[in-house]
Amino acid sequence: MKVQIAELIYQFSIKKVHDIITLCVGITFFLFSLHVTVFHVQYNSLPHVQSLTTIVTCSFLQAIIIILSSLIQILHSTHNIPTSMPFHYFMLFVRMLISLTNSIILIVSLHQFNKINDSSHHLSLIESQYSCCGWFSINTMTCKSLAAIRADRTCSSTIGVSFHNVLSIALVLNVIEIIVSLSHSFISYISHRFMIQQDEETENPDDIISNYLTINQTDINEETTFLNNFSDEQLHTNRLLSSYNTTESDNDNDNSNLI
Repeated sequence: MKVQIAELIYQFSIKKVHDIITLCVGITFFLFSLHVTVFHVQYNSLPHVQSLTTIVTCSFLQAIIIILSSLIQILHSTHNIPTSMPFHYFMLFVRMLISLTNSIILIVSLHQFNKINDSSHHLSLIESQYSCCGWFSINTMTCKSLAAIRADRTCSSTIGVSFHNVLSIALVLNVIEIIVSLSHSFISYISHRFMIQQDEETENPDDIISNYLTINQTDINEETTFLNNFSDEQLHTNRLLSSYNTTESDNDNDNSNLI
């Protein structure tokens, strides 16, 4: 059953399609971080909630890792370059670790945001209390905008709804990335096992002939060595026998002379 699944994956190039999907996820993370940077970071004015700059940083880091990982896999598949499986699994592990960590932070942030919402009962109260026209300085905890010149440092906006949407979208993207990473690791493992099994079952005829000739040549060399050693021993034995016979003959001659 596993072999059939692996053959299906290999025939329809599901791994290549999955690499393209991974690349799209990385591009989505990059566009999301760019969108938050341009349209939302200047409205980072809700305390006790994860700052948007942290979301942007994590999303941008994830985008770089995912895009590089998917591009490496696509290039290797296109040019039939063997992939280092330990490196591949290490990249998947790093991706899942970052996504899990960021997901936990986002869940905590959403929980804290909902607690503020529950305490104020109305989102408009949160906006009037925490929002400002422009951007909010985290270091000085002051509103850096033209509105600070006036007594009213707040402005009518949808910052609360916008901030909540950013957190929700970031959480959804991280969950998708975790699912994609898990499925990618499963597909890579099955494909790798199938390729190993296929290589073992389908050997190159030239390799078979070469191995056969090598084994036969080794046997011939061993037999030749044995025969040479045997010949040397036989020659040494013959020399000893010849020397012994010569000695015996000399002794016989001496005895006959004495008689």
